[in-house]
This record gives sequence, structure tokens and C-alpha cells, in this order.
Amino acid sequence: MRNLWADWQLFKKTDFTNPSLQLKKQGIMSKTDQYAEFTYRPNSTSPPSMQEFYESIINGIIKRFQLGLYQGEYQYYIELQSCLHEFIRLMNFKSEILVEVFQSITNLNLSKEPFPNVVVPCASCGMFIYVVSHCNKCYSAFYCDKTCMKNGRTKHDTECQSLVKTTPLILYPLQIEIHCGGSLGDDVKIYFQSEKKLTLLYRGQKFLAHMYKILLKNRWIKNNNYQTIQEEDHIILQSTKKVDHTKNEEGDTNFSEDDLFLRMPCVQEVKVIFLNQGAILQDIIKETYNFYTNFTHIYFFPI
Repeated sequence: MRNLWADWQLFKKTDFTNPSLQLKKQGIMSKTDQYAEFTYRPNSTSPPSMQEFYESIINGIIKRFQLGLYQGEYQYYIELQSCLHEFIRLMNFKSEILVEVFQSITNLNLSKEPFPNVVVPCASCGMFIYVVSHCNKCYSAFYCDKTCMKNGRTKHDTECQSLVKTTPLILYPLQIEIHCGGSLGDDVKIYFQSEKKLTLLYRGQKFLAHMYKILLKNRWIKNNNYQTIQEEDHIILQSTKKVDHTKNEEGDTNFSEDDLFLRMPCVQEVKVIFLNQGAILQDIIKETYNFYTNFTHIYFFPI
């Protein structure tokens, strides 16, 4: 079977990416990154805070690990570690809080460094070490060095095969799209990929049924005049209160037109819900027809 864990890696490093871009791709967008409100929402109509995005990305990594999308614990630890490092680079004045939140969610130990690394007990001697030297079969046993690896080989061989991740539980992720219009008061629609495959159709309908229940319980959606409607192949978050944002948009020179629409509080709220469940934002497409602008947020969803 084809290995998918590489496709699910959150922070892929290439010559064309940077930490801020990777974070923004997941939904982290603040007016002033250096001094953004981190922990609290200023009011009930505000979009999720940076901490909520941070926690949701960590929760998503944990969710994907539970679903078997990582080849052993090594890739899981590295992805969590990368997430922590990228947030520290973006918000270094909040590093202590970032570390505290990270440890409270993951229950993992970290080294005492400006950019902390995950440390785990050596499978041979028990000393806490970086996740560098590991078993190349199961990726879930870690050692200080080659000596400890040699000394612990006999013990580990008895359990190694049971730790090997042979096939991910999901052959490929479901593609989910969030459609939001060219006005901040427009409805938000959630679709799944509509190919004519029975298994895909079943998974998409299962996703909609699950998501509908979650959205119905969401306090922010209830308190901000959105009605949740389930259709056969999509969910509509229908705005029952149309607000004229023209004056605010024109008066705020710090945001481009694109930024304003991408920062729609309703879309940001759904992003946090998706990220918590292990989804990854793959792309945002802007389309314009007859002066009408529409944004499509494309997610890969593990269901």
C-alpha cells in the first residue's frame, strides 16, 4: 500500500516556503503578528484567538496520529516539534505560554532551549534524549547512541513488529471545501468532493452528518446570527443578519480586500473546528465572475 504520512506532514520545508507562510496556510492570520491578541477573544463576535488556532493544530496532529497517519512515533514527535518551533518564531514573546500549552495538551517532555525539542526515555538506559536515533523499522523506539541501540536490541526485537505501522487507516483523505462569497455578510457553504464513487459518497455523507451536529452546538455560530442548514450534499451557514461592512472595509488600510474576506470570522471559526479534527488546509482559491468574488478553502479531511 502507498504510504501517506509524507502527504500529511503539516510543515513541509521547501525552497519556496517559510514559517509565516506555512502558519498562515493553516489559518493563522493576525493584523499585527508581533502584538496579536493571543489568549482571549476581545468580544463574542471576534474570530478565534491565536491560542485557539495553536491548540487546534496540535490537536489535529494528535488526531492524525490516533488515526494511524504517521509511520510510528518519530514522525509524530517531529511534526509536533515543528509546530512548536514555527509558533515560537512567529510569536517569540509568547514562548513560555506556547511551551506550557504544548505540554498540557501533549503530556510530552521538552528540553530547556530557546527552541525546545521533544525528549523521550532511551529504550535501553532510560535517560531522556532527543528523538534522533531510533529504530528504522517501527520508528517508535529511541536510543542515546549505537551502543544503547545494540544493548537494547534483544528486548526491543520482541515488541518491534507489533509497533510497526503497516497501513494507514485511511487510503486517501476526503476533500472538503468551504465556499464564502465576496461580501462579509454572505452565507458560508461546506461541500465534500462530489466524485461518483460509492465509498467517497458514503464518507462525504458521514462527514456532513457529523459536522452538522458539531455546528449546531457551536456557541459562536448561534450567537452571531448564523443558521445551520443541512442539504443533501452540503451544509449552509446562513447569515440571518446582513451587516454593511463597507465603511469599515474602506477605512481600514491595513487590510487588502483579499485579507478582509479571508478573515471572515465565520470561516475562521470553521477552520478551528476542522483543524481540531485533523484536517489540513491545502489551498485557498479566489474566483471572480461578473465582479462577484468567491473564495474556496480546500481541506484534506481524515474521515
